[in-house]
Amino acid sequence: MLKAKNKKGEEVLGRNATKTEDYYCPHCQEELVVKKGEIKIHHFAHVAESECPYGAEETETHLRMKEFLFNYYSGKPFVRMAELEYFCHGNIADVYLEDRKGNSFAIECQCSPIEKPEMINRTKQYSKKGIYTLWIFGARQSLDEKLKRMKNGIIFEPEYFSNETEKMSHTWNYGRVYYFFEDRIYSIHFEPVNRWIPGACEGCLKEKQCDFKKKGGCPDFFEGRLKTAKNLRRISVREVHPLVPVGFKRQSGLRFGRFLDRRWWNIVDV
Repeated sequence: MLKAKNKKGEEVLGRNATKTEDYYCPHCQEELVVKKGEIKIHHFAHVAESECPYGAEETETHLRMKEFLFNYYSGKPFVRMAELEYFCHGNIADVYLEDRKGNSFAIECQCSPIEKPEMINRTKQYSKKGIYTLWIFGARQSLDEKLKRMKNGIIFEPEYFSNETEKMSHTWNYGRVYYFFEDRIYSIHFEPVNRWIPGACEGCLKEKQCDFKKKGGCPDFFEGRLKTAKNLRRISVREVHPLVPVGFKRQSGLRFGRFLDRRWWNIVDV
């Protein structure tokens, strides 16, 4: 975690902590260990035996994503309040925002795998309180490798196997998945990839070239067809800037947040 409390009950960020002071978990009140090294972001951690549900070890990407977003929104004119690791209605929002219009946003930085029911349940809990949930993903090695080779918003190796939560988020956000990579947020759009299935006879059990009867010798022979590949997607990428959050409500009653940007296929940035 990036935030703890000192003996006076004051909140202290990991980057401002010193190893000579004592710090405590804001949730379970257990004493924390200060970790200030040369590689990972300065943060706090529970001792190994801790049973605190908020004491799990975090990845470098997750810590960096939270710090990046919190630093970005702190002091922005369109933000009334920005909180890091904010306890909110049974959950801890990685970053919590309130804009000048009174809208509330819980930004969930998702680097570890998460099941669809958990993702839906967390969104429902926020939605019942009128809070918009903005999901941002990170730490997908296959996607990171593609983004490294990206030039001018174009990925020349576009085929990508999206997982179930990414597809669900893509549907929720009307064709967008937000992704964190190298201190930037990208808006990624998935398009189905069609593959050519070779011709066969209708009597064949498998979709492959029929070895028994040749073209012209079998009335049931067909040349082939296009079929949408399962999970395989072609991706187009846009960097999102500025990161102005806006909320919308789906027919299901769930409230989602997205960034104020033009449609993904529009060439002009906001």
